[in-house]
Amino acid sequence: MKRRRAIAAAAILALLAAAWLTYRIWPDDGERALRAHTQITLCRYYQIGDERGNQLYFAAIGKDSLLQELTWNAQKIRSRDSHADGFWVNRSWIYPSCGGRIIAIMPDEHTPAAADIPPSILITNQLRAEKLKLAKLRHLLTELKYYLRVHGVQDEGYDIVAKYTTNALLRKDTLAKNIALLERMAKNPNITIRRADRYVATYQTPDGKTAQTACRIVARGAHYKLLLRTNDGKTPDGVKAISIMPWTTDTPGALSAMTEKIKKTARGSLTHGVIRRNSTLYRGEIRNGKRNGKGIMRDAAGNLYNGTWNCDTLVSGTRTDSLGGRYTGFFDRNDRPQGYGVYQSDGIYYEGHWTAGRRDGFGMGITADNRLKAGEWKSDRFRGERITHTSDRIYGIDVSKHQHVKGRKYYAIDWSKLCITSLGTISKKRVTGHVDYPVSFVYLKCTEGKRLLNPYYQKDYRAAKAAGFKVGSYHFFTTAPAALQARNFLRNASVTSADFPPVLDVEPHHAQIKRMGGPAALFHAVRAWLHIVERATGRKPILYVNQPFVNRYLPQAPDLKLRYRIWIARYGEYKPDVRLVYWQLSPDGRVRGIHGDVDINVFNGYRNQYGDFLKRHCF
Repeated sequence: MKRRRAIAAAAILALLAAAWLTYRIWPDDGERALRAHTQITLCRYYQIGDERGNQLYFAAIGKDSLLQELTWNAQKIRSRDSHADGFWVNRSWIYPSCGGRIIAIMPDEHTPAAADIPPSILITNQLRAEKLKLAKLRHLLTELKYYLRVHGVQDEGYDIVAKYTTNALLRKDTLAKNIALLERMAKNPNITIRRADRYVATYQTPDGKTAQTACRIVARGAHYKLLLRTNDGKTPDGVKAISIMPWTTDTPGALSAMTEKIKKTARGSLTHGVIRRNSTLYRGEIRNGKRNGKGIMRDAAGNLYNGTWNCDTLVSGTRTDSLGGRYTGFFDRNDRPQGYGVYQSDGIYYEGHWTAGRRDGFGMGITADNRLKAGEWKSDRFRGERITHTSDRIYGIDVSKHQHVKGRKYYAIDWSKLCITSLGTISKKRVTGHVDYPVSFVYLKCTEGKRLLNPYYQKDYRAAKAAGFKVGSYHFFTTAPAALQARNFLRNASVTSADFPPVLDVEPHHAQIKRMGGPAALFHAVRAWLHIVERATGRKPILYVNQPFVNRYLPQAPDLKLRYRIWIARYGEYKPDVRLVYWQLSPDGRVRGIHGDVDINVFNGYRNQYGDFLKRHCF
């Protein structure tokens, strides 16, 4: 009897063991495999340093032998990421024993250049490049600070430029620290480069959301197979591990086959996986077989998208093109920048509005030569800054014989009634409110050439001063010798410390420039006039030019653009793209108290900037 019971018990145990082994060996169904699926992200960067503790971090080494994304702060390194499918697996196929283990296939994309180039050469090359970056950044900061000095919070784009300036100052500090560390490492021959890898597993929680946990490598196998484990050694809640049979673990296609099995058996319920369509590869969150949520996609052109999808359409994120350019913002249905976004690549920067992949609308751009362009863009071309005219701006006029004499009639100026009532009709202007602006400053034509004198100059000067206006005087430049023209101006002009700086009006025709001997001869004469007047008055003159002259000739005299403030006549709706102090808006404005047309000018800034200008130049 006892023997029969023992046999029966043994049989039952054998059946249970067989059932258990059958259960463990039986292939996992799609639902269980789905719950075991995860995506592995490899965040890779490098560390270069010496035994003295001087350390820098970078993402990769470029073809130019320069360290990309170099920084002294390891927390701010922008790493190169790779992605692969993985599965939570049991340590033993006989019983549940995951313990946070993951198996995945991920090719090693180690950059050979990191090992092939001697560290000393890398340090030398990078030190030279960082110093060049710092010099360019300092030049850019002068442009940015100038913009902030002549604009106010009322201007569209002021906040964008202010934010960029703050970030530029931080980059300047980073570059300075990088240079200091590189200089210290350059004195030490014992430089080493180490690779740093961070692994992150993305998985589905029981409530259908995605979560992440950090992992580390436990072992490497053949065919790029990795065995990972969570840093805390625990399997996340809601995750069900699968068992991979010992006789399949060395098969290269075992995990790939498991991935395909999930796609076929999960019947669209996969929430995180891979989608291939028309030469594009997507990895990320999925809903009903469509891209939905966070994911990464690479297209046929080599562009890499990291963002958020909704109903199979990329909504927002970052696109990195094959040349290294990076766009962050919103997209249209064709994966093109649309709406607000930021693009940067090799010194080029743009932040603003996009339409169908082109800069369109208001935006701030930085060119490769560190020029700032803040204003309206159309079809990828910069149109200019379109200012809003209000009573907060500072307006002035310039007066000559023309305002007194019309034909045979003489007209007096009533200096007590001066008020701008029209900004002219030649060009479009964006005006808020009613044009009824006070006149804040007046420029008077004094002389022309080597002999001509405005007969109304002295009378207008005294009357304008008596009415309380800030007054300046200008000379109209001709082909006569510069010294004679300067003497004519100095002999007749009133230039006191309380007046606006003197102005040289330079707007010769092409034929006149040719008669003088060409642009070089013209600018030689202009420099002579400016030098003589500055030495005699102690005031640095302002250069008055028109837009065609700026476009055609002024680039041939960069020293004048650098040393002297510009007053430009441009009868358009967009603010001139030069470093200016006054902008002549129109020649056909209207001013109460003056008969006929009047040149209307606007100071480049608001009342606080105008006050600073007066303190520096008029007291």
